[in-house]
Amino acid sequence: MSNASENCAVGPDGQLRDAKDIPWHNDVDDVLPILSSTSGTSLNLEQGRGKRLKKTGRLEASLTAQKQDDDGNPIAPKAQRRSVGNPKPARRVNQAQETDDDMDDDGVYIISSGTSEFEDDEVVMTNEELASVLPSKTVPLTAAGNSKKRKYVAGPATSSKKHHPAPSSDVGPEAPQTSSANTAASAPPPIKKKDSFSSLMDRKKNFVYLFYEPVTTDADGSVVPNAKYYKCFHGARATFKVTKGMRHSTKNMVNHLRSHFPAMHKLYHSFSNRNSLPTPFEIDIASASVPADSDEVTQHLKGLEIAREATIKAAFEKQVNASWDQAEFEGLLVEWMVSCDQPFEEVERPAFRALLDYVHMASRKPLRVPGRTTIKKCIMHMGEDSVAKTKEMFASLQSKRSISLDAWTSSNQYAFLAIVAHYVSNAGVLEELLIDFKELIGEHSGENMAATVWDTLQMYDITHKVMAFVMDNATNNDTMLVALERRFEEAQIPFSASDSRGRCVPHTIHLAAISLLEECGAISGADAEKAMSTVNYQDIATEVFHAGVEGDDFASKDDEKEDIESPVHVDGSAVGRLRKIVRAIRSSPQRRQGWARTVLISQLDSISPSRPVPLVPILDVRTRWSSTHTMIQRALMYRQSIHQFVESTRGLHPHELYESDWRDLEKICDWLSIFRAATTQMSSTKIPMLSTTHAIFRGLQDKLKEILRGLPDNVNSHVKTGILKSHRKLSDYFTKFDVSPYYTWAAILDPHITYEDLRSDYQEDEDLLNGLERSKADLYHHFDAFYAHVVSRPALPTSSSYNQPISRHSQSQDSPSFDFTARFHQKPQRHTLNELDEYLRLPAQEFYSCDPIQWWYAQRTRFPALSRLAFDILAIPGSAVAVEHVFSGGRNTISLRRASLRPETIRILMILKQSIRK
Repeated sequence: MSNASENCAVGPDGQLRDAKDIPWHNDVDDVLPILSSTSGTSLNLEQGRGKRLKKTGRLEASLTAQKQDDDGNPIAPKAQRRSVGNPKPARRVNQAQETDDDMDDDGVYIISSGTSEFEDDEVVMTNEELASVLPSKTVPLTAAGNSKKRKYVAGPATSSKKHHPAPSSDVGPEAPQTSSANTAASAPPPIKKKDSFSSLMDRKKNFVYLFYEPVTTDADGSVVPNAKYYKCFHGARATFKVTKGMRHSTKNMVNHLRSHFPAMHKLYHSFSNRNSLPTPFEIDIASASVPADSDEVTQHLKGLEIAREATIKAAFEKQVNASWDQAEFEGLLVEWMVSCDQPFEEVERPAFRALLDYVHMASRKPLRVPGRTTIKKCIMHMGEDSVAKTKEMFASLQSKRSISLDAWTSSNQYAFLAIVAHYVSNAGVLEELLIDFKELIGEHSGENMAATVWDTLQMYDITHKVMAFVMDNATNNDTMLVALERRFEEAQIPFSASDSRGRCVPHTIHLAAISLLEECGAISGADAEKAMSTVNYQDIATEVFHAGVEGDDFASKDDEKEDIESPVHVDGSAVGRLRKIVRAIRSSPQRRQGWARTVLISQLDSISPSRPVPLVPILDVRTRWSSTHTMIQRALMYRQSIHQFVESTRGLHPHELYESDWRDLEKICDWLSIFRAATTQMSSTKIPMLSTTHAIFRGLQDKLKEILRGLPDNVNSHVKTGILKSHRKLSDYFTKFDVSPYYTWAAILDPHITYEDLRSDYQEDEDLLNGLERSKADLYHHFDAFYAHVVSRPALPTSSSYNQPISRHSQSQDSPSFDFTARFHQKPQRHTLNELDEYLRLPAQEFYSCDPIQWWYAQRTRFPALSRLAFDILAIPGSAVAVEHVFSGGRNTISLRRASLRPETIRILMILKQSIRK
């Protein structure tokens, strides 16, 4: 205080003020005084240790100054939007990331609304804005701004030709933009025209359609989406429905002929059992164009019956006169026992021997049926022969092998490692083969699995011919690849664990679907954790579900018993209440009978003679999202019946499903249908699928964005978070997948997809576009280093690729015995571009009619070196579904009747069974 007027303890009259009226300061430099405790605007300053007031005056002054403009006027607060996202607190943005947007641990994106480091206001984005900023790939923090260059190991020989730099994007003619990778995943196949009778005969379709007329509706006039209807030409003209859910089965149509029109049924069988096509007169008989009781028809059918009896008689006579081959008999017997999973003692059962004696009765030689010990020795010997033949085949195979593998525990508690080889045969056919089913002794560690895999590779002598390994996303698979890389280095074989690490796309889709169901309340957190770690996700691709077929039960007896109460938010959800209703329907035979009566009553209004048999609702397995999907599908089929059953069952009244619940079930069913379609597409093992991996990821992400945009802003926060978590899971694994260059290389080498199509599809995503350019440059480098020098281009292409004019000397009768002009006949071709340059100039092939492997096989003379690379890359599977097929067969091989089988016997049985079926 400089003078008396500034003395805060003296009033204007010069008198000393009361203590309560004196403005006190914490510091001599403080601008704001400490307000009196009696004031209603007390600052309530915090007390430090020792009950001393904290000196926060400078901080308060700074905060006050920041809330004022340059003239000292207060700044109006910014309007806040109501938060419709996850109620959990949002994570602050890390300034080191140099970004304004981020996602919290629950997958919710938060955008900071201010620039001050003290401002805590955050704006929650609308669904439309949020969907537009979701990334395709999650960029790791450690990789920001740093592009790691790929290291190449010198091959067995270096190319003598100069390295060709990657051409710019404008090299070659402009390709059409109609075959992008994204279009490959989402575009439906072209609609086919209705088949005429002539085209039906030419393509050898099911002849039962000759006896039926295509119609547009059922007998009662009803129409089911995507169903086809056929009306019989004969009798009362019954109508039958054929749907995709029935696998387009015509069994009911054939049975109708057998039951009501035996003569037509015999005619149908004559069509199916002979090599010649039906005559026009026979087609007229089938379509009732001529009277069935006419003399011509009766005579023709009688002639067919006589011919059939003569064929059967000739077959028996051939069997009697044929020479008996005991070795052939034993070989067929062994194949039957192995392929049909029969126990060894089956050959000693009296009933089986009596059957063989009866069949062998007409033969003149005695029948000798081997015993169980002999059969086992034959099986083991045949298994060793199968392994030897596979070794010979691999020795002559030109393409490299890719390996898919997984571990499995049998019902008799043996751990096995199934190893499947994928390759393109020398005939240009994509094939897969189980090469080992080895017992895994010890823990399932990466090092232990690597030792087992390495032994198998050495057994077949293919360590130098391995392209990639495809497995699920478990971490022990990553350590296994690192251990294998060390073994390859010791053997001086070029191998990169990061490049060769293939991941299973269905497993990634499984993780994304589980994340969505967990947040939507369909499954609990414990079930989600179990589903992500222990469940056989591959069952999604191998299970067969048809909404209109009985017997599609997923839940075991333990699953049908509700031993532990589920969390409240799960049971309170629409899926949770539906699960309780289904469990109640399936709980006893009486409940099932009551359900059947309820369905029949609800179908009384239907006048269709082919009324379907009531199907029992399916109870899902909570750790398998695909079974939850099928449970909802069937429930939607019987929506009205479920409502009536709940009303008539007192104990189910608390679980009644309302209109809003059915709408939620329809949405979840639609969402899961997207994941199921992607899983089914990527589970194909007959055609190359690696090239469509990026299209699958981007297609799923686009669908999730579309779903997010369609949600109202006041939607339940769990639903919104579930979609964001699912998208985040796909984004994270998209980044992990793209560590290997083979996915982009496969897309470039797929004749369906051109490099320009990929550029066009990635135009709006700079990260994907830059990754494409890096992958293209790496492809040039890899081709020049390992393939360009291996195969030399032939001087003259074969006639299948080029149309060469016939030499006039070859047509002349008096051509000279020695052709002095031969030096001019075979002119070496001059190539200014390497094979990869030439291939990238070609337009894309038609997507639904061109098989990539067959295309490259037809072009192998034009691209002898590049076709080898294409075969090696395109043979890499996009999933490990082939391994799960092996496990499905293993469950039948190691049944309760064969629980005493030893691991080595199981190994031979599995290898031999897969070889026989192949």
